[in-house]
Amino acid sequence: MGEMTAVLDELLSDAQLREVIGRFYNRVYADPVFAPIFSGVEQARQEERLFRFVLMTTTVSGTDGVDGQFLRVAHEHLPITDELVARRWQHLADAIRECGHGEGVVAAWDAYDGRWREWVVRPR
Repeated sequence: MGEMTAVLDELLSDAQLREVIGRFYNRVYADPVFAPIFSGVEQARQEERLFRFVLMTTTVSGTDGVDGQFLRVAHEHLPITDELVARRWQHLADAIRECGHGEGVVAAWDAYDGRWREWVVRPR
C-alpha cells in the first residue's frame, strides 16, 4: 500500500482527516489569491469532495486504480500553475501541522499530492 494509505489507516482517522481538510479550506478561502477561484463555491461542498476523493484514492487499489483524467476535466478551466500548486501545498502542510500531526504525515501527503499534480497543472 502507498504512503498515504498508511497515513489514513494508521495515523489519521476519518475525523482527523476531516479536521485537516476543514482547516485547509479555511486557509484557502481566506487567501486573496484563492478567494476569486472559489467564489460561489460552497466551502462545505469542497471539503466533502476532497474528503471523498482522498478516501477513494487511498483504498485497497490505491491511486494506481484511479485514472486522473477526471481531475484534468474538473480543473481545466482554472489557471493552475506550479506557483499556485505550491501555494496550495503550503496551506495544506500548515493545516496538517496546525492539527498536531507530525512531519511524517506532511511528507506522506506531499507524496500523495505529487501523484495528481500532472493532471491539474496547466502547461504554459
